Amino acid sequence: MSTNTWISENRHDELLAYIKSEWDNGYFNDYTEFIEEYEQFLLKEKLSIPFIKLWNNIVKVRFSNFQWHHKQSKIKQTQSYVHLVFEKREFVTKAIDRFTNGSLELKQFEEIKKIQELKIKIEKLEIPKK
Repeated sequence: MSTNTWISENRHDELLAYIKSEWDNGYFNDYTEFIEEYEQFLLKEKLSIPFIKLWNNIVKVRFSNFQWHHKQSKIKQTQSYVHLVFEKREFVTKAIDRFTNGSLELKQFEEIKKIQELKIKIEKLEIPKK
């Protein structure tokens, strides 16, 4: 079954579960275009719940990746790990920015408040509790 079928049948929860299980590394490699198209569809149709679930999952995975590299940099203290921490921080903050922009469009101000608090801590290289 194609993802377009899932979307047309309003099976967003199943699609989001599939996305989470298949692309849990947070990079979405060859699927970035699909995520962007799906995101635009959700925004156009004003589907705030699937939009929030999509971006919460993406931010969660990217944050976890950032968190792991941050811990490793403290243990190993090598230049390569320090560089990766900044790279992963940028990666997660870009996701937060996209989440914020979409949430603004959907008028989901409570989500914006929560995600911006996380962004501030990440920018300071603080590791908040989950």
